[in-house]
Amino acid sequence: MPHVVTQACCADASCVHACPVNCIHPTPDEPDFATAEMLYIDPDVCVDCGACVGACPVGAIVPDDRLTPAEQVFLDLNAVLSTPSRPYPPQAPVPPIRRLERDRGRAGHPLRVAIVGAGPAALYTADELLRQSGVEVTVFDRLPVPHGLARHGVAPDHARTRSVTDLFTLIENQSGFTYRLGVEIGRDLGVGDLAAHHDAVVYATGASTDRPLDIPGTGLPGSMSATQVVSWYNGHPD
Repeated sequence: MPHVVTQACCADASCVHACPVNCIHPTPDEPDFATAEMLYIDPDVCVDCGACVGACPVGAIVPDDRLTPAEQVFLDLNAVLSTPSRPYPPQAPVPPIRRLERDRGRAGHPLRVAIVGAGPAALYTADELLRQSGVEVTVFDRLPVPHGLARHGVAPDHARTRSVTDLFTLIENQSGFTYRLGVEIGRDLGVGDLAAHHDAVVYATGASTDRPLDIPGTGLPGSMSATQVVSWYNGHPD
């Protein structure tokens, strides 16, 4: 088996789209993608190109000859998950963006998209948009730093998980990408302002508050939500 998915897999499917031979499963098109704890590589289809290694945001894909003794178990696990073989649907191609009727006839006019939020969902959205020609993306966030929960929701000692920000850096360096940080929509800019200066607006703000438990004692001193604790040890700006 040329390459193996190990325990650090975050199942975000970046590797799936990078694979030229569709050997990483389950794909987002397959019914068990939503319930899979990790992805696996079909050893009979993999051509050992290594494209998935660079695409994986958490360094979870390793050549079989570089597995540590503790990772050897994943060699067998990947093989078991890919047996028995099953028909795999081809990855759906990304259709070209259809321009709005009002944009037609304006030669050279880029499609300007605003994304509200600067976490993983926002960055992956920007990446997909920038794969199209003639697209400019501006990412807005009320915080002075980007990356959302990848920065403020992951424990500082989880270095491999936090390495997803290396992938974000590649996205940020693409032509047509711009940040507007420290800008709160509804305070500094209105929704109408975004609509007036962009062809489309994507909201990727996630859940900004906790969902409280409806049980006795949650209001007592010393009772805190997980969000409060995680924000404290990550030094959240709020």
